[in-house]
Amino acid sequence: VEQALIRVPGVAAARVSLASEQAVVDLKGGPVEVQELIQAVEQAGYRGVLVASDGPDQVRMHELRRAAETDRWRNRLVLGGLLSGMIFTLWSRPHDLVNGWYMFVLATPLQAVLGWPYYVGAWRRLKHRSANMDTLIALGTTVAYGFSTAGLVLAQWFGNTSVGYHYFMDSGLILTLITLGKYLEARSKRRASESVLKLLDLAPQKARVLRGGIEIEVPVAEVQRGDQIVVRPGEKIAVDGVVREGFSTVDESMLTGESMPVEKSPGAEVIGATINQNGLLRFEATRVGSDTALEQIVSVVRRAQESKADVERLADRVSGVFVPVVLVIALMTFGGWA
Repeated sequence: VEQALIRVPGVAAARVSLASEQAVVDLKGGPVEVQELIQAVEQAGYRGVLVASDGPDQVRMHELRRAAETDRWRNRLVLGGLLSGMIFTLWSRPHDLVNGWYMFVLATPLQAVLGWPYYVGAWRRLKHRSANMDTLIALGTTVAYGFSTAGLVLAQWFGNTSVGYHYFMDSGLILTLITLGKYLEARSKRRASESVLKLLDLAPQKARVLRGGIEIEVPVAEVQRGDQIVVRPGEKIAVDGVVREGFSTVDESMLTGESMPVEKSPGAEVIGATINQNGLLRFEATRVGSDTALEQIVSVVRRAQESKADVERLADRVSGVFVPVVLVIALMTFGGWA
């Protein structure tokens, strides 16, 4: 995906975060149509949409999708573990026709349910004349399953009681182990998004703004720089600003780690998501939206998730040649045995 985005005219660099499933694109200066970027992602065999906002609602929706995805992989893993265990038990017995058909019955739902995501992924890559790990998994397990099924059918047809070699256990274990990896990956992604969500949850959803001398509650996203905001004791401060009236102490431990409250009087700065303790404050909003201290922290966390370690860069380079090399070796092996 990074390489596909970089090839779009006007794109200087692209970074894809596996943890957040987002791409950040740096432009050279001129405008680039969003549709061109999405089309480049689709031509690489994936799907993409423009993220309009990284606010709490967007992150929560993403978190729900993460939870559902994690549950799906967990359910597949449980199914794979049960059926693979039963296949292994049968495999340790003599390879006769009856055991072979039992293994076939157990391996078929494994191939269909656990193998389905890889078939879909391999088909998408094939349509775009590319290949990835889904291609190897789909090809390898299908050949093992198909060869074993063909052996069973031929043995049944010719009345042989001995089946010879079959590889139902191999395909089942491969799918189960890869599914375990996918489950661990989905769980780690979910934890990464949970950390951002916890940060965003620190901020209040509403702010009490003075409009025409009247206090009205508005969503924090609608607060503008220069608005006069009233904060009562026990309430969270909506955005960053400067105190204009009142005296109080504010708990700023969420930002500084300092457990002692800080005194606030006219002229003092207040920080969004901190807690007003015992006095009424009126302050003027100076930093709103993505400019607040909390949003800057969230932005730093997201950039950390998007950055790559050296081992990840090495893995990227290896994966670029790994799949085609394995496919070439497989074809040579097939040709040699043929």
